[in-house]
Amino acid sequence: KPESVEQLPRLEVPSKCWQSVQCDMADAQVAQNRPGADDEVVGESGEQEVTPWDVKGGADGRIDYDKLTTDFGVAMIKEDMVSRIERLTNRRAHPFLRRGVVFAHRDLSEWLDAYERLTNR
Repeated sequence: KPESVEQLPRLEVPSKCWQSVQCDMADAQVAQNRPGADDEVVGESGEQEVTPWDVKGGADGRIDYDKLTTDFGVAMIKEDMVSRIERLTNRRAHPFLRRGVVFAHRDLSEWLDAYERLTNR
């Protein structure tokens, strides 16, 4: 068990997800606590910027969620998938799923297919 942040292993995030950002826990802590981090809401280039630490909207200050799903290679979680989760688990989906807080996924349908195959044996 690491005793300090410096002893934690480096986390290499896939370039497809975070545009070749490499960080460790110390960098994350510095980025979150930097002065003025919340002041800027529009990306410098006018394009939206989404990183593990900052979210900056496009020229209008808004986030384009359709562009986000395309850039990150994820799919939107639609109501029918939430219903399928509830049907397979026999319980209500987590409130974050029901309310759209968690709005996208990668390969969730494959996980649900596998779970369905296992439970139907």
